[in-house]
Amino acid sequence: MLLDGNSVISRNTEAAIVYQISSSSSPEDVATCLSAMPKLKQFWLGFHSRESIPSQPNYWRLPPPPTPVVLPSPTEFGFKGASEYMEDLLPRINAPLIHNVSICLFYPLIFDTPQLYNFLSRTQIFESCSGTVVSFYDDELYFRHGHQFSPSITGVTSSRLLSSLVQICSLSFPPICTLKRLDVRLNRWSAPHYPGDTDMEYVRWLDFFHPFTALKYLYLDKNAARRIVPALRNSHLAPEGATQMLPVLQSLFINEHSYPLQEAIEEFVTARQLSSLPVAVYGWDGNSNGSRGTHLSQLDVPVRDI
Repeated sequence: MLLDGNSVISRNTEAAIVYQISSSSSPEDVATCLSAMPKLKQFWLGFHSRESIPSQPNYWRLPPPPTPVVLPSPTEFGFKGASEYMEDLLPRINAPLIHNVSICLFYPLIFDTPQLYNFLSRTQIFESCSGTVVSFYDDELYFRHGHQFSPSITGVTSSRLLSSLVQICSLSFPPICTLKRLDVRLNRWSAPHYPGDTDMEYVRWLDFFHPFTALKYLYLDKNAARRIVPALRNSHLAPEGATQMLPVLQSLFINEHSYPLQEAIEEFVTARQLSSLPVAVYGWDGNSNGSRGTHLSQLDVPVRDI
């Protein structure tokens, strides 16, 4: 089945893959094409680059149709492209059985994505999601909510990473305010050593953590710890104040034990105790599957008892 000469959907009715959607393929075209495959199980739509996406004046931000196309069978959906194109496509399709979504958006992007929120809310994708991993590799920023939802942004520079983190969390995806565990991995982000951070960066990190009101377990790799622990120590800079920042946090796992960071940890733990919000700090080997009391039981030795 062809959308046009350059856009191909697999003829296998059990899966559909669209490669290099051309400038003449609108979201309406794609939705119409998908509606002709009632047995569709998985579909992935993608562009090679932002330059290959149809120009904005043709159709972007058109009013959504009164009745979306119902896709009764798909369980997996993937998209790579511009957030504007995605926002025009999603209100045209309804796939209630989807339980796995992968989204890769080109930077810069529009963070106002109500149609993505509405699309995800019509599924059961977040019912069993209790943890999120945030990773930064080269120029790509990844989120992974359990095994069900994986949004990412490609083309992000290191200087734009923190602002992008804050903005994507401001989307308030359904699980953010209910998550109990968060892993932050800034693997290849060249982070300066503590104490070279500024108050503005502290505030941005605190803005990032603001929606995580149910978070109990926070895991930080080496680069993330060097950025985030000093920010948490300065949580009094947050608009809501120190006592409302991560109000139910119980355990902090870090993959870094440098002396300057140790000082920041002690001050953070002491401040939490004085606020009647105690936090225990543990070493972490970077195992994303670990959790305190089970897989990481052999690491349950506090960095320092306070």
